[in-house]
Amino acid sequence: MTALPRSAVVLVTRGDIVLGLTRGSGRPTDALTWLADLHLPGGKEELEDGSDPRMTAARELLEETGLRVRAGELRHIIDVVSPTGLPVSAFATPAPADAPDHFEFRPGIGQPGWVPPDALVQRWC
Repeated sequence: MTALPRSAVVLVTRGDIVLGLTRGSGRPTDALTWLADLHLPGGKEELEDGSDPRMTAARELLEETGLRVRAGELRHIIDVVSPTGLPVSAFATPAPADAPDHFEFRPGIGQPGWVPPDALVQRWC
């Protein structure tokens, strides 16, 4: 039996807000579709990650938001199993000093943005 690939997500904090990401299925001006898929940056491991969930988290954060963090500086929060059975590791880090206040819209990738933490735990997210 082949093991499922792990996924990793990153909770990036900046004061009392966090970095959320849409899945690219709407624009910030269309609140119904934009907020309906708000989540933490992250994704599935790839061969280049060397089975290291911190490497997966750092790579996914860079790909999805343009923010660069050192994998070794990510603080492990928890390991969970998603509803689809996929193992997920969650990490946290403060926002890099050069993190922008606003991110460019990236069709197909998603829209990063600073949101209150409560926005990520709404039942529609």
